[in-house]
Amino acid sequence: RVRHSCSIVGVAAIAAGLLGVGGGMVLGPIFLELQMNPQVASATSTFMVLLMASCTIAQFIIFGMLDRSFATWYCGVGVVGAVVGTKGAKALVTKLGRTSVLVFILAGLLYGSGALMVVTGGVQLTRTGLTGFRPICARAGAAAAEGD
Repeated sequence: RVRHSCSIVGVAAIAAGLLGVGGGMVLGPIFLELQMNPQVASATSTFMVLLMASCTIAQFIIFGMLDRSFATWYCGVGVVGAVVGTKGAKALVTKLGRTSVLVFILAGLLYGSGALMVVTGGVQLTRTGLTGFRPICARAGAAAAEGD
């Protein structure tokens, strides 16, 4: 069972890395399927998303593809959202006395983010077709206007 579980998590982690979804979104449901405590599964998947997002943002800033003012603003909003979400989830679990509410929240977030990816991808394809992709190393926004 241990080898089977490790192989499933390993394949999921590789797929998450290749698809760029942060790992936590893929591994969260797998942890729950492996009968991990929902609070531990949620915390682990959240940490993985935080780690991947932080590394990605650092890369974008280093290569000049993201304005620092935007990064600072969204970092602050993210921290406030994380604190409010954590306090809210803890209060909800305490009030209901059931940790299963975290499973439903995680499932809702996964389905919601999947639906948003389909909608935004469809809008982009409708506007630009399949030729709307920019070069991988191209700069965007004010970073592009600054030059090298």
